[in-house]
Amino acid sequence: MKLKSYLAEIGMTVKDFSSLVECNYRYLSRIMNGHIKPGKRLAKEIEDITGGQVILTYKNEAAKHV
Repeated sequence: MKLKSYLAEIGMTVKDFSSLVECNYRYLSRIMNGHIKPGKRLAKEIEDITGGQVILTYKNEAAKHV
């Protein structure tokens, strides 16, 4: 599931979720919109907090399921 869809499903804002993963909400928004890709720590943190519903994987340097 994409992070954007996940947040809409649980009714959480990007700003609130960014506090949970300890990153700037503007940075997280850029990740969600495909402008940048997250580092491994942040990708793992997102996966953990969402209970594995959002998995950010890399294939040939491209982010998937953001």
